[in-house]
Amino acid sequence: MPSPPRVLFVNPPVKLPRVFAHYPTFSNIGMLYNAAVVEQAGLAGAVVDAYYLRDRLNCRALQTDVMHVGVELDDLAAATAEHGAEAVVIVSTMFSDLHRLGETYVREVATALRRSHPQAALLVADCHVCGMNYFPYDPVRLLEQVPELDAVVLGEGDAKLVEVLRRLTARAPLDGIPEVAFRADGQARLNPGTAAPTRPLDALPPPAFHLLDMERYFSCIADAVRTDLVHEYHAPGRFLPLLTSRGCVYSCSFCTQQVLRHPWRAHSVEYLAPMIRELVARYRADRVFFLDNNISVDPERFRQLVELLAAEGIAWDAVNGYRADGLTTETLALMRRAGNAKVTVSAESGDPEVLRSIVQKRLDLKAVIGVARTCRDLGLPSQVHYVIGLPGETKPQINNTLEFATMLHEELGALPLIQHAIPFRGTALYRECEARSWFDPHPDTIPLCELETRPVIRTPDFTPAEVLRFKRNARFLIDARETLAVVDLGAPCNSRCLHCERTAPAATPPSDEELLALMRERHGRGAVELLVKGGEPTLRPETLLCLAREARAVGYRHVTLATNGRMLGYLRLAQGLAEAGIDRVVTSVHAPGAAEHDRMAGVTGAWHQTLAGIRNASQQGITVEVTVRLTRAGLAVVGETVDLLAARGIRTVHLRYPAPRGNVLENRDDILPFPAAMPTIVSVLRDFPRLDLSIQGVPFCLLPPELRERAAPLPFFSFPELRRLKAKHVDRCRACTELVLCLGLWREEFEALYRQSEALARWSPEVA
Repeated sequence: MPSPPRVLFVNPPVKLPRVFAHYPTFSNIGMLYNAAVVEQAGLAGAVVDAYYLRDRLNCRALQTDVMHVGVELDDLAAATAEHGAEAVVIVSTMFSDLHRLGETYVREVATALRRSHPQAALLVADCHVCGMNYFPYDPVRLLEQVPELDAVVLGEGDAKLVEVLRRLTARAPLDGIPEVAFRADGQARLNPGTAAPTRPLDALPPPAFHLLDMERYFSCIADAVRTDLVHEYHAPGRFLPLLTSRGCVYSCSFCTQQVLRHPWRAHSVEYLAPMIRELVARYRADRVFFLDNNISVDPERFRQLVELLAAEGIAWDAVNGYRADGLTTETLALMRRAGNAKVTVSAESGDPEVLRSIVQKRLDLKAVIGVARTCRDLGLPSQVHYVIGLPGETKPQINNTLEFATMLHEELGALPLIQHAIPFRGTALYRECEARSWFDPHPDTIPLCELETRPVIRTPDFTPAEVLRFKRNARFLIDARETLAVVDLGAPCNSRCLHCERTAPAATPPSDEELLALMRERHGRGAVELLVKGGEPTLRPETLLCLAREARAVGYRHVTLATNGRMLGYLRLAQGLAEAGIDRVVTSVHAPGAAEHDRMAGVTGAWHQTLAGIRNASQQGITVEVTVRLTRAGLAVVGETVDLLAARGIRTVHLRYPAPRGNVLENRDDILPFPAAMPTIVSVLRDFPRLDLSIQGVPFCLLPPELRERAAPLPFFSFPELRRLKAKHVDRCRACTELVLCLGLWREEFEALYRQSEALARWSPEVA
């Protein structure tokens, strides 16, 4: 009896955009499921995976926006030549979009394989299972472009791949197998019809991890984490990808899962329990990554699965997330107990009308808020997906989403994952934009790598540039909150500034242990810079020095001190701060002379003490930045104040317009309305082009266009309170791309600080 044909699966290297949404090093999961099915059918199999052929993952830059990931082509060719095979399957994934053949290595790999396996059947198979985007392409055109190929298998391969392989190796025709393209009579042709999706899933074997060198696999996965190819996971581990279900019951307009139109199907928990247990034990996996499109469609099945994993102590994550209304407090607690790293839910929009009429998601945003609150209470990190720039969406609705996302982040710690709408081929979103001529440019005319970074939808409501601006501004705010940890010492203050915005401090300042724990916890969640503030932090010197030393010890790159600078006039303290690791000081100078500065600071001698502190800190190698408060008196001499600072070597100066809180509300007469203040502000910005000089606290639209890049947002940690002081009904603010950072105009009760008047309209016509 002849031996069964030997089937070789080849996963090629990829040209990977530097900005991407999925998990390239887990994209071989479909190949491993298909290889297992082929083995189950009695066909001997082998795998050559470009990601895992060496002990270390090979990554290198191809161009500015694209990386090569996987072994080099010569190494891949040599590895495949070592395997004899009657059939060779080149695996296509979303990272090898065959509609854009030149952006893949599939042609080059096919040429090499034909040389090394001249008699073998050579085919491309999508091996799609689920969990990642599926990009449609023309298989007949692919056969014409790559003459070395004998066939192309579309969609879920395991439902038909065995039959295709048997016929090809027997030199039998492929007629009648739907979604398979092949050559007949010298012509490429595609069998009509739609193949039935794989079912029942419990009949499938586990993925064929045994065909990989799993120690190499985990080593390369660790490299992928270090290279940021496994998004949102920063600590390397032995991560094992699996699936518990396929397909989806929903049909979001932007989702590529609708291309194959496959229904949701699931493994039973009775099947999954021994499989997961055995694979985790055999390969000593630290964590299972479930790549399901929607793991919680069946609430009862999901509850049983969560209970199983918690009982087994198996740490896991469902990286594509959940519907918020499918998560209960009980299941979240069990997920926390099992060791889940985070919970991801998809809101898609923070505007209820967009959810209802455009996304058609049938989701109440209260469920998203509830999940975020429960996760916060459990100490379980959460993150929420949003999409902006959908056809039919307005700019005020985009701002509603950004405000919802940032408030959820501020108040409950739910990290926003904000993406612009990407019209991938085959989706309803693509078809709608095509029909309405809303592409700018057409997505098929630009490299795939640009679609992740460049919006291409233009509607009567917004332009691609505006959507990008919305997204970048939100990203700036989110990154600031994630990368900068703020610790408030709750100290008293030795100044009594007339324009101080500080609200009442806590009755009992936090202890050293509480401050250290907060600092360490924020670093563990990704913060790389520490800001120490709170009254006058130098009045708790031992706490300040201990906190700075420990922050450096755990890995913070920078430690910044917000201070009035007076205590730094003592050289010994300045030396101690530098030795402890503080490398940046932010302080305030109110005027170019002692009399006015001391009046505003409420303390005689403050001006000389602060300037001495600036000098001492600079001499110790600490970078000093200075904030100048734009009170009525300060505005009159602001040019002289900036001159003084520049002469003393200060390169970064923040002009700060006071916000209506704290002592500012008690001293309103000292604050000029915006129309009266703006001419002086604009003049000073123009007078110092070589300084890093910015303006905070004024609506960005009040600046001339050429100076708007010098508008800076107020400190992000002040946003939760300031947002409540801003007007909600001003149409020009609600539609502004800068609102998420600028916050807009003050409420009417603060009109002593801002007057919506003819004077403002004359000053800046575009806000009229």
